[in-house]
Amino acid sequence: MKTTNEFLANTMAAPNVYTYLEFRKYLKDYYSFRKKLNPRFSYRVFARMAGFKTGSLLQMIINGERNLTPNRTPQLAASCKLTAEESKFFHILVLWNQSINPEEKELYWNDLARSKPKVHFDIRENPNPKILSRWFIFPLLEFFRLKGFVMDSNWIANRFFSKVTSLEMEEAIQTLTDCELIKIDSQSKVVPTDKLAYFTSKISNQHIQAYHESMFPLASKALKKVGIDKREFGAVSIAIAPEDIPKYKKEINQFYEKICQKSQNSDTVKEVYQLNLQFFPISKDVEEK
Repeated sequence: MKTTNEFLANTMAAPNVYTYLEFRKYLKDYYSFRKKLNPRFSYRVFARMAGFKTGSLLQMIINGERNLTPNRTPQLAASCKLTAEESKFFHILVLWNQSINPEEKELYWNDLARSKPKVHFDIRENPNPKILSRWFIFPLLEFFRLKGFVMDSNWIANRFFSKVTSLEMEEAIQTLTDCELIKIDSQSKVVPTDKLAYFTSKISNQHIQAYHESMFPLASKALKKVGIDKREFGAVSIAIAPEDIPKYKKEINQFYEKICQKSQNSDTVKEVYQLNLQFFPISKDVEEK
């Protein structure tokens, strides 16, 4: 017969450091995780594992009252049982969080993006065209994260701003399951997999084009019916050098990643938003034939 602690150890997963943008929140969640496994686990024990003399100092760091010095980061990462790669990410995260220099923060942010592993769902290899042909499938992945989410097709359909049916929601859930982007556990709860669904302009086919086109009427509807306090529309025309186009595209993609990571770090999400950004020429090269 397994004890409660043994059962929890086999069923509970430790917080994934790669999903955090605040090292203090990660440490707080890790402490809570260990506390659930063993009620005797305390800040004093945690601090001793991390090489601190007192538990109060560690608490002050987690509460934002003190900074974490670089020389303490490796042992603290080790106390959280992080791998070498995870420890590297944690170290950069600490530097990024505590830096007050804008240029330094930008460098650390780029380092974070590079050190975070990417497990991608390759749409080019996916045999099911519905993953792109139905505009609501990708947004549905975010609905599963909503606070108070109910695993009921009618409830989900009613939460969409644009009209969808409960049958479409059932088919969408099945599509995501077939593509291994989600799993349904024994209690009918949705469990996201470790695959990240995304596609970029490097992939060009009719399904992706149709997906982008399906977003245009949704944006038009939001522009007319959603108050300006709940949406943001902006546009700018810029003159650029052709050789700089890859640089602009790179910065746009980095912006997407930053927004996505910021969202993933929140545990109080209540709404799903769509972020579309178009970057295309409105002039014609006079040398083109």
